[in-house]
Amino acid sequence: MPSDGKFHVVDKGNIVGSFRSIKKAEEKFYQIVKESGYKPDTTINESLDPSKEALERYALEKAIFWAEGPKYKGKGGRGGRGGV
Repeated sequence: MPSDGKFHVVDKGNIVGSFRSIKKAEEKFYQIVKESGYKPDTTINESLDPSKEALERYALEKAIFWAEGPKYKGKGGRGGRGGV
């Protein structure tokens, strides 16, 4: 993309419009989407119940802690001979 301070709308790898305002670029984008006949998938995502989601978040946080935590162990303080 050119670094010219403009907003560019790209369709299939081709720049179809360059605009100074994002509003005009969005208008062109939505026009292209409407003309293409695109319909988003309307299937409902299966969401987790809150308790299951909390358990998964806890397990992930624990895994991250044990993977990253030991790297920082013993790096606090001034070190040396007690700072004297």
